[in-house]
Amino acid sequence: MSSTARDIPHYLRIFQTYLGARMYLIFALTLVAGLAEGVGILMLLPLLQTLDANGAETAPAELSGISGFLNNALATFDLQNATVAVLLVITVTFIVKGALTFGALGFNAYLRGQLLRQLKAGCSTPTAA
Repeated sequence: MSSTARDIPHYLRIFQTYLGARMYLIFALTLVAGLAEGVGILMLLPLLQTLDANGAETAPAELSGISGFLNNALATFDLQNATVAVLLVITVTFIVKGALTFGALGFNAYLRGQLLRQLKAGCSTPTAA
């Protein structure tokens, strides 16, 4: 009885035979989209940290970690309103993540269609009766 873990390299070779290195491009696009999603979610922390319970902004000296880094980056670009700037960064990050995910899934569907077409062409050879 074969193990699933031992079968993975076999199936990877089969997919690489039909799709080539393009299957690794899908993996890279999906990985970058996942990282962009993580950054977008991570940007929610500085947004929440810049606001206190009353809605007043926290002083830049009190920020640390990712909030301090983001505040310093925004100060480099001379953006005064940190809350609006953080919201813009979050929005842009999620738009980029959506575009990357859409590209990865679209390319995945295209390659899946090509794979099915090639497999059907290989199986439809006439047989002798």
